[in-house]
Parts: sequence; C-alpha cells; structure tokens
Amino acid sequence: MLPNGTRRLGSANGRPKVMDYPDLNRLAVFYTLVNQGTMSKASQQLFITQPAISAHIKALEQRLGVTLFDRAGRGSVVSSAGRVLYEKAEHLFSVA
Repeated sequence: MLPNGTRRLGSANGRPKVMDYPDLNRLAVFYTLVNQGTMSKASQQLFITQPAISAHIKALEQRLGVTLFDRAGRGSVVSSAGRVLYEKAEHLFSVA
C-alpha cells in the first residue's frame, strides 16, 4: 500500500502489473498481420511501414518470450503460440 492509502498493482495482491500485459497496439499489429497474410497488406491497412511491423512483432515476441511466426525462407507461418495469441486477441477485439 502506498502512503496515500492506494494499492499498487503487482505481486502484493497476486495480480500482474499493468506493464506485464502486452501493448494493445502491438497486439493489433500482430492481429492485422495474421488477418492480412502479408506485411505489405498489413502495412497498407495500418498506415505504417513494413520495418515498423517487424519491430512491433519482434518486441511482442521478446515481451512474451515466444516465437509468434515460424520463418521459412521469404515467408512465415503462424506458430502454435501465435495461434493461441491470435485466438485471445480475436476474442479481446470482438469484446472491445
């Protein structure tokens, strides 16, 4: 508890801190990329560059500690962890 009487989110109450959740913008980039199928189409829909999409995906993978895409040559396929995240994102965005 903080001096002003408010509670801090974190391990004290067993809940993760807000910062422990993936950034929703990065999640939206991931979700759009999977839906569009290519970085080119996703970048056009999101109005951001392909390198920016790559940076968002890399940061999300590092944050979550999983590989979201299995890369093969020039293409990539959603990994099993990526499919789980996609389903959760789809549910989250449908509720929102």
